Amino acid sequence: MISPAIRQETVIFLLAALHGIFLAVGYDVLRGLRKAVPHSGLAVSCEDFFYWIAAGFLTFLLAFSVSDGVLRGYAAAAMALGALLYLETVSRAVQKLFAGIFGLFCFLAGSIVRFASRGKAEVKRFLLRRIRKKWNYFAAKICGKAQKRIEIKKKKRYNKKSTEKGTEKQRRRVVRKRQQDKEGL
Repeated sequence: MISPAIRQETVIFLLAALHGIFLAVGYDVLRGLRKAVPHSGLAVSCEDFFYWIAAGFLTFLLAFSVSDGVLRGYAAAAMALGALLYLETVSRAVQKLFAGIFGLFCFLAGSIVRFASRGKAEVKRFLLRRIRKKWNYFAAKICGKAQKRIEIKKKKRYNKKSTEKGTEKQRRRVVRKRQQDKEGL
């Protein structure tokens, strides 16, 4: 059987190795962000400064909670070993994953910003196009109907004259026939 002291030291070693992996993943998130969005030297320095402040605070919390604030050499070695193991195995894939996520996020945010900045003009153009299409459609309908009405009125006017003339001729013929019939009788 393993003694409780060795078991506790093994747990501390494994937690420290896990902590090292966690810190390396956190830094890979920053590296993925830097790949997706170009940073100036000042921005990189500020990010690193705040990352190492947070890493130191988290390491202190680990040491304080697990081993009553006593820093042990094997715990520091376990953190380094965990970070090294992570960096040599899956670090590149995680960087690419976070770079892709941040790149997609930046693309979407940029698209939204571009749409919002050009949005007013785009919406105005879109609405004007729609209004013009509707106006042209209704104008063509109205003009077409007006044109048809004018043609119908012209036809009625000319047909009226021609039908009036036609009816007068017919009346004259009928009147002549009646007169001829009366004379012939």
